[in-house]
Amino acid sequence: MYSKAKSNRQIRLGLLVPAGNTTFEPDFHAAFSSKVSIHSHRAIAKHPHAYESYESMDDINQEAVKEVTKLAKARVQS
Repeated sequence: MYSKAKSNRQIRLGLLVPAGNTTFEPDFHAAFSSKVSIHSHRAIAKHPHAYESYESMDDINQEAVKEVTKLAKARVQS
C-alpha cells in the first residue's frame, strides 16, 4: 500500500504485520529513503498458537482482512 503524502515525504507505505514480528519496521526503514514514511499496524490471530504454522498464518490472514481498514486510517493507498 502506498500513496503520495501531503508533507515533505512523498510516499506513505502501509504495513500490516503479524503481532509478534519485530523485524518488519526496522527492515523497511533501512530499505527505503527518507522520502518514504512507514505506517504499520499489527494483526493478531484470533486463536492462540504455540508456534508458527500454516494454520496460524491462515488465522492471522483472516484477521488481517479486518485490520486493514484500521491501517487505511493512516491514508495509505490500498
